[in-house]
Amino acid sequence: MRKHHEQKEAGYMNAVKLYFVLAVIGIFSFLVLAQFVLPDEREAHTSECRVFEAEWQRVMEDGERISISYPGKLPAERGELITIVTTLPEIIKEGESICFCPVWQNIEIYVGDSLRVSYDTKDSRPFGVNSPQRNLFVHLNVADAGKELKLCFSSDSKYSGDMRTAYIGDTLSIWMFLLHESGVQTIIALSMAFMSLFCIIISVVLKWVYGRILPLSYLAWTILFCALWVLSEIDIRQLLIPNISAFTNLTYWCLMILPLPLILYMNEIQNFRYRKIYVIPSVFVSVILGIGTLLQLLDVAQFVQQLTYVHVGIILTIVSVIGTITVDVFKKKIYDYFPVAIGAYGLLVTAVMEMVLYYMDIGITLGTVLLIGLMFL
Repeated sequence: MRKHHEQKEAGYMNAVKLYFVLAVIGIFSFLVLAQFVLPDEREAHTSECRVFEAEWQRVMEDGERISISYPGKLPAERGELITIVTTLPEIIKEGESICFCPVWQNIEIYVGDSLRVSYDTKDSRPFGVNSPQRNLFVHLNVADAGKELKLCFSSDSKYSGDMRTAYIGDTLSIWMFLLHESGVQTIIALSMAFMSLFCIIISVVLKWVYGRILPLSYLAWTILFCALWVLSEIDIRQLLIPNISAFTNLTYWCLMILPLPLILYMNEIQNFRYRKIYVIPSVFVSVILGIGTLLQLLDVAQFVQQLTYVHVGIILTIVSVIGTITVDVFKKKIYDYFPVAIGAYGLLVTAVMEMVLYYMDIGITLGTVLLIGLMFL
């Protein structure tokens, strides 16, 4: 009799489990399908986001106007003030805006003789000489149709003369487009950051209980710094962070410190066999982090000017890790950490690809390839 009751109770609980699964599937299926089938209840946009296409000219110091290709990169010396002009469309809808995205540039934007936007962070940034990348909106009205649009910008960096794609439409549509463009990247980076933080917390608890640091904690720190680097580069960061000048320093600090936890992790799982080799990239990276930060704080050399040395540190780390893993393959010691080795190979390959894309400057969003490596790891 008792066994019969237990079987009956187990049957009830299995039915509850099945009911729960079906309920969850039903709820989420309804929510997803409804967004595709039912009418759009949002407020109508004044206009959809689209690329702002116009014929641009560069105004030279003697007043001469030269036709240029926009977007693109103009020949310019570091710190040189560049002026470009175009004519606004003959028809402008009320509430439309043009969105520009200057990179490490100070900029003024005029419509006719009116200064509409001025962007210079000299009074709000803690240190540095250039203003970080952000989206700037030039709000228009019907009366602006056919007027001259003028941009005056400068940058004391490799981005002098750099011009990125501009968009026109109502502000909400433009932001929706930018969110769509960087949404997946942001979600993955946030997920990686939360996962790594969770692993770090677990490692701290285990350290307190067992008195030793798990190698997992070093890997978690590696992934956390990778994720934070990606988040510091996303196009919508000004929606999330009050002071982007301070936040953009995280981009470079993450790249500088990133090799250290990876080296510590590999050193642990390889049972300290190659600690002499790992000393070389560790010392180099530590020196770059310390001196580079000091140079930035004193405004002697900006982080963006130090990237070559930062990348050298990363390359030294990659060569060291790949080299030691390869040695272990031939020594048949790779089986102790085979899955980790495969994951590390994948991450390091994507790290190299990221650096190549940066120097090629072909417009692919930085961090996208590295995120693939992180997910693989």
